[in-house]
Amino acid sequence: MAAPLLHITAKKQFEDFSLDISETLKLEGTTAIFGPSGSGKTTLLRLIAGFDAPDNGLIKLGDTVFYTDTQRINLPAHRRHIGFLFQNTSLFPHLTVKGNLDYADTRRSATNTSSYDKDDIIHEFDLLSLMDRRTGTLSGGEAQRVALARALLTRPHILLLDEPLSALDIARKADILPFLKTLPRRFGVPLLYVSHDLEEVSYLADKVILFDNGRVTAKGGAIKMLNTLQDSFSGQDSSSGLTAPTTFIEACVQTHNVTEGLTYVTWGTQTLCLPLNESLRKGTQLRLQLRARDVALAKSKPKGLSLRNILPARIVTLSQKTHDPFCDVVLSIDDQILTARLTRAAITDLALKPKQRVYALIKAVSFYNPLT
Repeated sequence: MAAPLLHITAKKQFEDFSLDISETLKLEGTTAIFGPSGSGKTTLLRLIAGFDAPDNGLIKLGDTVFYTDTQRINLPAHRRHIGFLFQNTSLFPHLTVKGNLDYADTRRSATNTSSYDKDDIIHEFDLLSLMDRRTGTLSGGEAQRVALARALLTRPHILLLDEPLSALDIARKADILPFLKTLPRRFGVPLLYVSHDLEEVSYLADKVILFDNGRVTAKGGAIKMLNTLQDSFSGQDSSSGLTAPTTFIEACVQTHNVTEGLTYVTWGTQTLCLPLNESLRKGTQLRLQLRARDVALAKSKPKGLSLRNILPARIVTLSQKTHDPFCDVVLSIDDQILTARLTRAAITDLALKPKQRVYALIKAVSFYNPLT
């Protein structure tokens, strides 16, 4: 089935804020809408869902027009067949988990021919043991699983998620994220995922739309966006736990060496060594993060080091702010980008400059993704 196209051209004026967007989005996998709080991300979702109307414009999914001011069409939310998950799960407190799911199943979209049924959902979200529980007795993570299952049982054409994990701690997030990761492929429902949490975006997103002050400022594939918009992310450290800049790497698991205690993955044409993780199957795609401060450079290939990853690279740029003791060195490795953060003294001692050939030195333990 071809991925649906969402076209939205809309303006919405508030007292101290305006949203102005004109985009056509091919909805497949997970598209993250990333940006600071107050940038208009939630407003955008509410316009798509039909909870609010723009001042003017056109919103349509495929051939179905949701809103147009020229023809005075404003399809009500319940007829748009869009799933919506808030920060608050909004489960019915007077019903059991089973009651919540049964209600959603009776309100399924007649125009969505998805092959999954209620038993598939219950199994996928591990809800069988919760079916007779009242929703008020559920933990935060359990409630979000039930809310996701309920949203899917309406057979939506797309699922909009507005920072659904913001109230959960890191352990509960780690429980929910695998469900979200496989959801588009497993159930054929694309996600529009709003967040200002870089960790969530880096784990889930196939594409990223950068949103700020009610406008789309950039968009593209997740890895490219995450790696080329470091300046936009540098202010996110306090909420995401990252120390900018960070390189995001998409790698593929190749093999495990139990004797060495290492897992080998490929990144482009390079082979990387990671700490052993036998739970990862060969061919598994990993999205890893590497802090710039964990990358060292050498002008010639070193010998006799404990470091397992020694990668040939070329310097693209050196970036240094006035009075900053550090310099960020952007490297190209097989046309992929890696950033190292060095002291100014190291730059001077090594006489580093653009286009120079160097070696990037990385410990196996430096690659990480804290949400997996």
